Amino acid sequence: MFVSKFLSIRVKSWLRRNKTQRSTTAYTSAKRIGVIFCIDKSDITTPIEDFVHKLQNDNKEVDILAYFPHKREDYNHRYDCFTPQNISFWGNFNASEITKFIDQPFDYLYHIDKKPSTIIDGILAQSKAKCRIGVYEQDHAGYYELMVNANGNDHIQEMYNYTSILN
Repeated sequence: MFVSKFLSIRVKSWLRRNKTQRSTTAYTSAKRIGVIFCIDKSDITTPIEDFVHKLQNDNKEVDILAYFPHKREDYNHRYDCFTPQNISFWGNFNASEITKFIDQPFDYLYHIDKKPSTIIDGILAQSKAKCRIGVYEQDHAGYYELMVNANGNDHIQEMYNYTSILN
């Protein structure tokens, strides 16, 4: 798909140009958390909701952004979301939810998908988050400050475990 190839080029450019100061904040001091993921009809949202609930119980303000690869009306979720219709032919994001999410200086931004996505990479590349966390992918080191090896375990729980002990 032409848009994907063009978006892939743009993502690499965004990643190089993003000059946000990255750092890790002690989890106990972290106040604002972002969670981003791609969801399809077949996905089960219970682990995501459990994770968000755990963060909220830790007194964190949580913003959630979900990418729905199909039409939005096919879903009934309470997350801020976007669809392929919110991405221009040139690879620009044209939804206020995306822009707002990118501009948030999150203490932690969790990308909780097991597999990378060019569309999510575009958001990670532009993000103002201090610390971006995701599943280990050798060629994605520039997108994350902390990567967790999934190894068939509950990767969302592993992300939480590692970040919650950061001092």
